[in-house]
Amino acid sequence: MHIAFDVWKMLWRSALTLSLIDKVDFHVHVAERYPYKYSVEEVIREAERRGLSYMTLTDHWRPYDPDPCTFLWERREIDRIKTKVKVFLSAEVDIVDSEGHSPVKPSLHKEVIEAMDYLSAASHLGEPWTCEYGKSRIPMDKLEIIEYEHKKHLSILRNEMFDVVLHPYGSTVAWLYREGYAKTFSLKEIPEVYLREFAEYAALYGKGVEINNVPLAAEKEGVKGYERITEGYETFIKILLEKGAKLTIGSDCHYCDKHWHWPGWTEEAVQIIKRCGGSDEDLWLPKGIR
Repeated sequence: MHIAFDVWKMLWRSALTLSLIDKVDFHVHVAERYPYKYSVEEVIREAERRGLSYMTLTDHWRPYDPDPCTFLWERREIDRIKTKVKVFLSAEVDIVDSEGHSPVKPSLHKEVIEAMDYLSAASHLGEPWTCEYGKSRIPMDKLEIIEYEHKKHLSILRNEMFDVVLHPYGSTVAWLYREGYAKTFSLKEIPEVYLREFAEYAALYGKGVEINNVPLAAEKEGVKGYERITEGYETFIKILLEKGAKLTIGSDCHYCDKHWHWPGWTEEAVQIIKRCGGSDEDLWLPKGIR
């Protein structure tokens, strides 16, 4: 009985110490591939069960799929479902080159853009569904690859259409590893001068910078290639905080059926932000709450 009481007391104290940074997830997927495995409502109910305060549905907006009308369906579902979780709608817009081109056309997609609470953007260097696939547009020299990606990320920060940069330089270091330019996935491959310039731009333009949980959890799970993720992330986060950039946190959850993949799966990202001195005050939050 005494042990049970101590466990209850520990859980009660733990609940009291949770801050907002522990209860947000601004990167959750639903409509990854048709037919969708989970409905919007199932994902929202899972977020409720896990105690989230804020969550953003952030499905991919690629050059060819999915149909942007998917986002209109998600908007209707979000507005229909009654929940204590504040659910936002965004999109993970694919930036396809160093000039910042994307599949979003403001005149063509006006209705879809108006349905969004905000737009996010990301690079997905060399992935099969990008315009860069086949390496025809990707430089072959390591430093040129990094510079190409750096320009791409700065183009997101300068673009008024986007409010958040998702997994910055994540695809860069993944490409370097896959193509044999680096022995591990690590942000240490990105020159610090580039990280500082990125952080200065993020602060200047008021953009949210995502700390993505996937690589940090992969390191914790012992996934090959992720052995040096933490050290590079710590350097990057400290630079972001030093420059006054705001941080977002994302699980990048695509499915809910893995032991380490669900809405609110952000523990490693939250922990590293706190270790670097970050808190609720450093958190980016969406404007114009619907």
